[in-house]
Amino acid sequence: PPSYAQQALETLTRAWNLQRGILDRSRVERPDLVPELRRTAAEICFRMGEHHSSHGDDGAALECFTDAVHVDEAYGPALLALARLC
Repeated sequence: PPSYAQQALETLTRAWNLQRGILDRSRVERPDLVPELRRTAAEICFRMGEHHSSHGDDGAALECFTDAVHVDEAYGPALLALARLC
């Protein structure tokens, strides 16, 4: 059976994929929700990055933190995590 850490990463990945779809649809259907949805997407990416970082995979962590900043350029935790990795 998959470990707890693997299950957590799979759950975060599913959440990220769902959130991207919701964000894409909301840009047209509910633009007023986009800022909040961006923040949620950034938080998911950040948590994925933390997971990778805590398991010694700095390359994957860097990718996730970068994704978080691309989704919400003002998301402070991801900006700080990127600065630490660099």
